[in-house]
Amino acid sequence: HRYMKKLFSGSYRPDELDKFLLGLAGSVKQMEALLQDQERCCFVPVMLAEALSVTETLRLLEGLKQSKIPVTDIVVNRLYPESVCMVCSDRHIRQMAELGQLEGKIAAYSLWGVQQYPEEIRGPAPLEVFWDGLVALNNQPRLNILKIQLGRQSVIANQQSPINNRQSKSNLERLIFLNQQSNLPVPEKRLLVFAGKGGVGKTTLACATAVRMARTFPDKGVFVFSTDPAHSLSDCLRKRIGPEPTELIPGLTAMEIDAQAEFDGLKKKYAAELERFLVALSPDLDLTFDREVMERVMDLSPPGLDEVMALTVAMGFMAEDKYQFFVLDSAPTGHLIRLLEAPELIQQWLKMFFNLFLKYKRVFRLPGVSEQMIRISKDLKRLRALLKDSDLSALYAVTILTEMAFQETGDLVDACRRMGITVQALFLNLATPASECPLCSALYRSEQRIREKFKHAFPEKPQVLVHYMGETRGMERIEALGEALYD
Repeated sequence: HRYMKKLFSGSYRPDELDKFLLGLAGSVKQMEALLQDQERCCFVPVMLAEALSVTETLRLLEGLKQSKIPVTDIVVNRLYPESVCMVCSDRHIRQMAELGQLEGKIAAYSLWGVQQYPEEIRGPAPLEVFWDGLVALNNQPRLNILKIQLGRQSVIANQQSPINNRQSKSNLERLIFLNQQSNLPVPEKRLLVFAGKGGVGKTTLACATAVRMARTFPDKGVFVFSTDPAHSLSDCLRKRIGPEPTELIPGLTAMEIDAQAEFDGLKKKYAAELERFLVALSPDLDLTFDREVMERVMDLSPPGLDEVMALTVAMGFMAEDKYQFFVLDSAPTGHLIRLLEAPELIQQWLKMFFNLFLKYKRVFRLPGVSEQMIRISKDLKRLRALLKDSDLSALYAVTILTEMAFQETGDLVDACRRMGITVQALFLNLATPASECPLCSALYRSEQRIREKFKHAFPEKPQVLVHYMGETRGMERIEALGEALYD
């Protein structure tokens, strides 16, 4: 800004933009100091007693430690009591098993538990009593002995419960967990995107769909991949999957694409090639301003470039025609909407990138980076065209029956409508079955009200209700779910 003002006006005086930028820099430093001050800031991670949430929380704690942001307490939300109800008992057993994985890893923190309330916590009255069910978890002799208050009653975990793990699993296996089926994607589809907020089960449904497609079309080749920073394909399929294609069964390959690693690789390549160029530069050529921009151009890249680069990895496989079907387990809704909107912004940044270096095209050479940038630009155009072609792609919105999930699903559907992307169907996942259990009955009634809102808001969209059916991990359970999901 200062350079351009001086260049075109012959002189420079601080102006309003200067004040804004300096003020912004000061605010950032103040916020950083506040977050690192334990006397003024209380940073409390909130998690669920689920495998994915446990992994994400441990990763968050490590990141906060590196950023010197102190944490003293962790809250585990939506804990189920021990119960004769097979659904409550199954969830309780699994939650306690996941919390058991934390022992020894979070000894330095105070761990607190909050009960699963019968009604969604919204409005002043429920919020006022929210903490009434709070219990200290890591001060108990064992993590699987909890006292959780449900309304005015207390239910204490008992080792002599009439429902054991094997019985619970057996009973849950017999649940009818679908109220209808969706149509299996036709062979002409190339890209299926599973989207939704974190914790709604989109990874499970993406994997179930990929396995079903591989079984139905064994000669086509299915590629299931994730761009979510918190990869969970490995956990869902119970098989180690990394940044290289991994064959799961004949006709099905999986990959967890590391978006940050892809972007870091591009930055390192750029820095190395730029350094070679600047060293070889003629001392008579003045790059005072452009040199600074060149050195920082990667730091000025728009949000979402790393995730777009991850998608272009899959686009490369698509161009090779090695696989017929591509199933994307996307990042949570907010990230995905940003990702869907990112191509236009990134195209503008790429245009700036190329225009800058065209000024020095006779002396400036970044062969590796230029080639990769051109490929990203082309892949972006192909991706945008593919997402807008309802004959070749479809997006499945995965959600749960809560008010907040309903609102977020509406945001996702609206964003897709603006961008001309077809939402093929809604999966209303993890629904509570009808039951005589007081807690399950209350949850069921609340979820039915939300289900009616979904029907009213999206009458033109097929809506498949998927009941909670216990742990759905491993190829056998995933394959069974895939058979049930589609007709």
